[in-house]
Amino acid sequence: MVYRTVPRLGLVVCVAGFIGIFTVYKLCTSIESEFVETYKAYKRPGSYRGIAGADIYADYKNGTPCRSVTDIVFLKIHKCSSTTVQNLLLRFGEKHDLTFVLPPHANYLGDPQNTSFDRKYMIEYPDVKYNILCHHTRFNEENIVNLMPSDSVYITILRDPVTMYESLFTYAGFAQYSKIFGGDPVTNLAQYFNRSVEYSNHLLRSARPIS
Repeated sequence: MVYRTVPRLGLVVCVAGFIGIFTVYKLCTSIESEFVETYKAYKRPGSYRGIAGADIYADYKNGTPCRSVTDIVFLKIHKCSSTTVQNLLLRFGEKHDLTFVLPPHANYLGDPQNTSFDRKYMIEYPDVKYNILCHHTRFNEENIVNLMPSDSVYITILRDPVTMYESLFTYAGFAQYSKIFGGDPVTNLAQYFNRSVEYSNHLLRSARPIS
């Protein structure tokens, strides 16, 4: 009885495996075919440019391949993975010999609490075209537009304000500056909100830039 069952079980496993492999193959073939057809439709003159997935391959305009973007303004926001993106931009700029808008020291273009972007807060070089602005600053449209090339791409990162505040509360040491000691981060945050006016006033008096 055992010897008869084992071959049958092996046959069932082999058939099931074959069906699984065949199903995956057909699925991959279908996806590939759909992408190729989508890309062809996307590439045709007059086609709709918003077809999902097509622009991850290339952004065609008038039959010419898209060019690399080298003029970038990145509005850096705290606790939104902005330092990760900033480092990618710094490496990209270094690789392509681009010019950065840099502060004379630290990581801020200006005083983050009192001023928005102005050329006086950056290191100026004579007769230089600036390509990338990716350090912390308060956005000032007029001043940035006057500095950066007209074809610059403006990008930023947005995050759920609740989770962002939770992260910022711990990272910036709000509990310590509010004289809240002894609890875990969640308990400290709850205590802060229970007496938010008192603690907020204290934070304002002892405010410091967030690096």
